[in-house]
Amino acid sequence: MIGRSNLFLSLVALFGLVSASATFPRRVLNRDLETVLTYDYVVFGGGLSGLVVASRLTEDLVLLIEAGGL
Repeated sequence: MIGRSNLFLSLVALFGLVSASATFPRRVLNRDLETVLTYDYVVFGGGLSGLVVASRLTEDLVLLIEAGGL
């Protein structure tokens, strides 16, 4: 049986993930790679922390590199 403190921490973590995912843009901007040669930040990996970091830095030009397939 899950203790109350574990249940509370799980709910807090779930709320954090849901609220963080709500800040991600809903569309992907396709840019020609030849026109953008420099970036302010490069984030490797689009896992939970990588996506949060990229989302927080979107005021600048950010390149997010993910190794997933389509």
